[in-house]
Amino acid sequence: MPRLETVLPLSGAPKALIATGNRVLAGLYDISAVAVVDGQTQDLLGSHASGGVLPNGLAVWNNRYYVSHRNNDSVSIFELSTDRLLARFETGAMPWGLAVGPDNLLYVANFDSDSVSVHDPISGALVNESPVSGSPSQVLSYNGRVWVTRQQGATGLVALTAGGAIITSVPGLPAGATYMAVDERSGLIYVGHPGLRRIYVVDSNLGRVVATFAAPGSPYALAVNTATNQLYAVDASRSLLYILDLRDGAFLGQISVGLQTVEHGGQGLALLNGLLYVANDAERTITVYDAGPCAN
Repeated sequence: MPRLETVLPLSGAPKALIATGNRVLAGLYDISAVAVVDGQTQDLLGSHASGGVLPNGLAVWNNRYYVSHRNNDSVSIFELSTDRLLARFETGAMPWGLAVGPDNLLYVANFDSDSVSVHDPISGALVNESPVSGSPSQVLSYNGRVWVTRQQGATGLVALTAGGAIITSVPGLPAGATYMAVDERSGLIYVGHPGLRRIYVVDSNLGRVVATFAAPGSPYALAVNTATNQLYAVDASRSLLYILDLRDGAFLGQISVGLQTVEHGGQGLALLNGLLYVANDAERTITVYDAGPCAN
């Protein structure tokens, strides 16, 4: 089981989390800022303005990171090595999840305008806009496709080809899905459904559900730990972290994390150097756990 290492107090409420290189970035939702954590020492290096209002999503590509802002329909681009603001561009209404696709273009899920906008990752210029009905939420780039969860419609997961030209619905996965995580060894994508208390396992080659795991509560943010064959799921409604067997979904246990809320999509998880970072918005902290093989 993951073992508590430290608790990092923050000046704002963390939502989105992402790990890259030796840094962990946290979007501080209520104060429109980004906190930067040293992935080696777990020290808080500082924070800076996010470039918009209410940061809700994070993505990294090369020496850049991207911050989506739900309340002023924009994405900011920062230089990773210096945290310098490079550009800011408009998106659709209420952008949330975002990721750079296999074609090296940035895909942004616009929750309130039923679209995924495709942008140049350097300038932010709009390249294409794909209609995705049902409040598109999170974005994952994997295996030559761009995967997008959504809250309404016939299915909760759609796959876009590079450029966003074609949309394929994934059958057997109900609308209402949110966060995703991938096991790159097996090509399996894990998709959480908080409303149904399920985690759906999607074969990224076949484009279909191959297994369904029952969760003891509502799974929001997910993370895959290939070193321990464990799947982590945050239940923001109960401030718990669930640990499941990555291979068969067996429930291995749960631990209490910092106080959280489910508003605006729940919380974030990030795994780096054998450490698991959990965002706790209600108490303005990040809890850090040893998730290496020796901790289990």
